[in-house]
Amino acid sequence: MATGSRDACTEDMCRSKFYECPDVGSHNAAAGSVTASYHDCTCSCCKQGECAAGLKEYTFFAESALKCNPSQCSANFYGCPDAGSHNTGDPGTTSEALVFASYNDCMCSCCKEAGAFTRPHFGST
Repeated sequence: MATGSRDACTEDMCRSKFYECPDVGSHNAAAGSVTASYHDCTCSCCKQGECAAGLKEYTFFAESALKCNPSQCSANFYGCPDAGSHNTGDPGTTSEALVFASYNDCMCSCCKEAGAFTRPHFGST
């Protein structure tokens, strides 16, 4: 989610934007939780032969949308493949290496009950 500043990336902002984030109150005090983390680039990656297990996410502070790109993801994280023929599998298979970059500045993680966190879906540029 784009908040525009580190100060605006708060748990209350997450609660106000996403149904998955429980509101404050005694009915949610024991189990539900919300976290807000500020960064501006999310890299979703998998290396050749590892994509069947799903993409792994990494985050960093890129400072601009132009600096949040697949090349920077590969440069910053070992888990993101770099360019080259050594990272191409057979077309249409799950063995291909993948790198995606999403520019946003606030990540909300929420759970309504004790258990795994979810990341609400949001638009990004």
